[in-house]
Amino acid sequence: MLSKLLAAGAAAALLPALLKGRKNAVGHLAFKQPRYNRGPNGAWAVQIFSNSLPWERDNGTRQENDVSLGFSLGSLPHGISGGSISLEDLTTYGSITSVTWTYRKGCKRGDVRVVWGVHDDPVDATRVMASCVPHSQG
Repeated sequence: MLSKLLAAGAAAALLPALLKGRKNAVGHLAFKQPRYNRGPNGAWAVQIFSNSLPWERDNGTRQENDVSLGFSLGSLPHGISGGSISLEDLTTYGSITSVTWTYRKGCKRGDVRVVWGVHDDPVDATRVMASCVPHSQG
């Protein structure tokens, strides 16, 4: 539910419900949404229509760390021949983030819903916005 409200730009409508019953606010993050800019040839925006498939953005990272140590025992007393010991360890970790935007009613007649990145392609942008804009600007 939160992702749908955020996609519609209505996070403020959800905040009172989250804080209901609290005497003190959890915190406040001031944010002013930048002006919509579809970028050169519309490269910073994706239009979403009622018959559109959901638009998805996901990324992930995978990292590996490995440590290995090997040493020889050499010659031991009483004519015992030594061998070698090898220790190896591999650690793998990762993070995956995925967000899906779907069409929601609510734009004025003649407007189109867009998902857009701030001065970047929404697939690569650090912050992605969703807005209703006039069809001529979408």
